[in-house]
Amino acid sequence: MAKFFVCQMRRFVRVVAGSAPVERLLIVFIPLVLLCAVQPPQVHSQAVPNAEPFEGDSLRIGRRVGRGTGLVVQKAHCVAATSCTLQMPVQPGDMVVVVDALPPSTSSEVSDEQGDTFYQIYTTGWGGFGDPAPMWYATGVFGGKVTVELTAQALDIFVAEYPPAALDQVSQQAFLCCQPSATVGPLTVSNPNNLLITWVIFGTNATIPASSGFTMEDVGTSIAVEDARMAAGTYSASIPQVSTAPWGARMVSFKLLGPEFSKYKAPYSPIQVKTCPRSNGGNGFVLSCEFDAPVQQGNMLVVVDTLGCTASGCNSVSDSQGSKWNVALVVQGSNGTPLWYAEANGGPDTIYFAPGTGIFAIIAEYPPSLGLEDANFGTYDDPVFHMPNGDQTQWDVTRAILTTSPCDLLIAWGLSGTGNLDAEPGVGFTVRAYYDFENLALEDSTSGPPGAYMGSIFWNGFAHWSMGVAAFNMGGCK
Repeated sequence: MAKFFVCQMRRFVRVVAGSAPVERLLIVFIPLVLLCAVQPPQVHSQAVPNAEPFEGDSLRIGRRVGRGTGLVVQKAHCVAATSCTLQMPVQPGDMVVVVDALPPSTSSEVSDEQGDTFYQIYTTGWGGFGDPAPMWYATGVFGGKVTVELTAQALDIFVAEYPPAALDQVSQQAFLCCQPSATVGPLTVSNPNNLLITWVIFGTNATIPASSGFTMEDVGTSIAVEDARMAAGTYSASIPQVSTAPWGARMVSFKLLGPEFSKYKAPYSPIQVKTCPRSNGGNGFVLSCEFDAPVQQGNMLVVVDTLGCTASGCNSVSDSQGSKWNVALVVQGSNGTPLWYAEANGGPDTIYFAPGTGIFAIIAEYPPSLGLEDANFGTYDDPVFHMPNGDQTQWDVTRAILTTSPCDLLIAWGLSGTGNLDAEPGVGFTVRAYYDFENLALEDSTSGPPGAYMGSIFWNGFAHWSMGVAAFNMGGCK
């Protein structure tokens, strides 16, 4: 709990940005704003009963699903309101979707009391001149009782809980006035397991049937929402004309996250980690380095290394399983101190380093990630961190990174210029490994709400140093 308290408090810390070097932190206090409806909202809430999930699918789903059926766990509709509440507590890591129909020329922000971050996909009615009806979505939510709050009163609010998902694609807007029907999409999805959502904004209350293969989740008011679970392919939705109700519509696809994500819960820790052997009796370059146990398909592999780049670039890491490696960041100095990451192909795995690269190296296997969000570095001669004692300090620290999802995995790696030093973790971090000579260390932490974070390591002696930190989206606070 202490770690999460520290991380949650960091939400209110922002690094002062500008053209001049950043030498201080600005603490921003966000006041609590009370939102009140003009009139008591009409609320229609529905929790979908639990039943046996789709065959072969270990996702937590609210009812039996298959091709062309909805995936909503629970949903609610509120009329003439500034807030709308889901009946049951939301499962941590799930996705919450909101569609709000607003009066013309009105805008609104969406939030909830759990501190989840909602992203907007904007949509308007016919011709772009009708009522705005954006979709808002929050992935990897914190969980618990959810009441979504708007900063302006909406005509209608639809809110729903879906299984864990990540945004994939958004279609162009479609409009219809004077034809029998129009098509929304198409979207071509390559993931094997997708959630498609189409939403429509009418000029008045209207009722339409669901598109082929879709389930209508909300209809009969100024908005309609339908969804479908689809395999890889190309899909569109056909929306009919409604008398006196021209419309605008849009479709979005989400990648549904499978059991490789749901089995790991925040805070996130490495499955295995080790330091790598060196040639020449421990005084030469890094040798090939085998994980002690087979790695799991889809997990994230991480390598940090000193002198980790060749003359042609930082492409000097590979493995026996043929994984595709990416560079998160190369910290300056000493021919680079990179962090590489890859999605594991699974099985026994050995990491290889290009000849003549790598003095110290640490390898680790982590739970699966949706990818890199941000990375940054700090060095002893960085003007932001200029210190006395000949630029030698005991405290390594990075510039700030910005996360956009809750419960990101933060990985920091630090290098001290003097051997035989003890590495102590930075605030909120846990040291996972450091080299035999104790001047390359790897640590990690799990972030709180989206915001600014920094990596740091404390050594028991003064030295020149360099350090990096990277944030990985883990699909939220499962």
